[in-house]
Amino acid sequence: MERNIGYALSVVKENINKEGKLDYENAKLPFEELVELCATMVGNQGKSFEDIAKSPKMGNALNKMIIQGTRFFEQTQQHIDAQKVDTDIQQGIAELIEGLNQLEISEEPTPKKTKKDTTFDSYIIDKAHTQEIASIIRTQVGQKKGKEAVIIIRCAMELNMIERPPFSALKKEFPHIGCRSNYNKYMSQQLYDDEINSIKAYFSSQLQKLE
Repeated sequence: MERNIGYALSVVKENINKEGKLDYENAKLPFEELVELCATMVGNQGKSFEDIAKSPKMGNALNKMIIQGTRFFEQTQQHIDAQKVDTDIQQGIAELIEGLNQLEISEEPTPKKTKKDTTFDSYIIDKAHTQEIASIIRTQVGQKKGKEAVIIIRCAMELNMIERPPFSALKKEFPHIGCRSNYNKYMSQQLYDDEINSIKAYFSSQLQKLE
């Protein structure tokens, strides 16, 4: 549970706009995607949010659901005085919303000092071949920027080479990759076969050499 809460808070942090508020407009979740996400979560009840988000498609839907969920709690607070709601429930909702509001207005949240906040390599899934797989990804990214670079990371995620790295870790490894807002945008955009097939083929051929 704590791990899922931590993931949800990280999503909120990464989607705060320049005004210090969550960007709800870019987090609209189509009903079909919501249904698919719910089916995935029901069928994988032992998995954490982080595990589910290893699939870029499910990660994108999950992040949108978290953001819209935050909006729901805010709207609930706006109408709660007009409803006959148990005092304990009111207090619980109020505390949750207050915590989210404090998070939104924080200009620079203090990151936890954990291994995953320090190195790009720590997100490689196959620990027996961390250096080799990290080198394969670095070679493919090279000096690419923006969407071109993020697509490579997404392909690596879909092949279970790497967990989704936070922007801070990726920026530290690839300083030229671009800004946080574009990273989040390209991580959620739909990709087409002609954008990813050659990248996945290259990765697959390199991974076979490690077997």
